[in-house]
Amino acid sequence: MDTAIYTTPALKVGKYKWRIIVFEMSDALVNWQTGERGPERYTRYQYLDGVWRSETSHPHYDSNDGMWGGLPKRLKKIYDAHEPEIRIALNRGA
Repeated sequence: MDTAIYTTPALKVGKYKWRIIVFEMSDALVNWQTGERGPERYTRYQYLDGVWRSETSHPHYDSNDGMWGGLPKRLKKIYDAHEPEIRIALNRGA
C-alpha cells in the first residue's frame, strides 16, 4: 500500500479544486537490472468531485497527450507554489 507523505493545500483550477500528493511506495522496483526492490516516492494530482479522485479519472485525461495528459496546464500553479515542500518530500528531507 502506498503512503501519503505530503499533501499541498487545495487550489481551484477551472471547475475543480486540485492538490498534489507525494506518495511513498514501500516495495517499488528501484533497479530493474538487478530486481532490487525498496521505497520510492512519486507525485499524483487529485481533483475534488464530491470526493478526491485521481487525475486519471478526470473527464479530459488523455495518457497520449504529452506532458499534460489533457489536464489543465494551470495545474503548474500548484506545483510552483509548493515546489520546495514537494522536493523535500520527494527527496526524503535531504
